[in-house]
Amino acid sequence: MLIESQQIAARMSGGGGTAPDIARRKRSFNSDYLLWLTPDGQGWEMVRDVFSTDGHGVRERADRVSALGRLTTRAEFQPRAESIRAEHTQHRVGNPVHAVNVPTFGLTLTAPPMRDRFAFKLGGRERVEGVETRIVEFEETARPTLMQGDRGQEAPMKGRLWIDPATGAVLRTRVELGPRTLRTRVDAFFKRDASLGVWLPAEMREEHTIPGEKLESKVTYKGCHALAGAGGV
Repeated sequence: MLIESQQIAARMSGGGGTAPDIARRKRSFNSDYLLWLTPDGQGWEMVRDVFSTDGHGVRERADRVSALGRLTTRAEFQPRAESIRAEHTQHRVGNPVHAVNVPTFGLTLTAPPMRDRFAFKLGGRERVEGVETRIVEFEETARPTLMQGDRGQEAPMKGRLWIDPATGAVLRTRVELGPRTLRTRVDAFFKRDASLGVWLPAEMREEHTIPGEKLESKVTYKGCHALAGAGGV
């Protein structure tokens, strides 16, 4: 599946700075996002391909992510995906934890073998998108932790899933991690696409905090369409 996204990110230092200071550190990015279904059908890979920054094109909007989505094996997909990811590390503000700042990351923690690293417990109820959801809380218990801090220290993850008990659909996720010197929180929100019959990313909000600096970002997703064949679905 291919989704267009727009990201607005602001980098703030100290107490946040004046409005003009924050404006100068604010960036916007427009990207194509590919959701690629893994060959085993158990999960999704996500690849971001930036085509404009602050309203200026950074490349021709080619169909390379569409071509990537039609590949059938990890051996073909992975090196091309990593090449695109590496190319676009320059299109960011600050230094967020890029392994977790994709909207589908929270979902991957519920699939084997990843879920064996976490303890899950049932929380309360909350309405999301008009649905009475049950909250499932999770906390990383395995060591060493999947992520490390800025000095290599362990950074255990915790978070929440908002689940429709009638269908099992996940409507919202939250992932938090980090030692005291580097804190990250990512909230992802999903909406049901009636034409495709699936829940898809609608919005992601990030907050990354290190001593003396804070990064906030909001990403909105729109214009999803399915790709014919292979992992593009």
